[in-house]
Amino acid sequence: MSTSNNLASERKRLGQTQTVAAKELGVSPKTLAKYEANPLAMPGDFIVRAAKHYGCSAGYLLGLSSERCQVVA
Repeated sequence: MSTSNNLASERKRLGQTQTVAAKELGVSPKTLAKYEANPLAMPGDFIVRAAKHYGCSAGYLLGLSSERCQVVA
């Protein structure tokens, strides 16, 4: 699964439009659309905010893990 699919799927899982999610994430809807289309454009601070907002790991949003949440022992 690609990063853009993970970012968009998490937004859709919460039933949010890009406009609503963008406002809550502190970016414009155009910027969120750009991040969903081109995940390499996402800055680190946005990834952290998005992971907290969606309740998943940053690794999942980056496509580094197929697990939404990573358990730390």
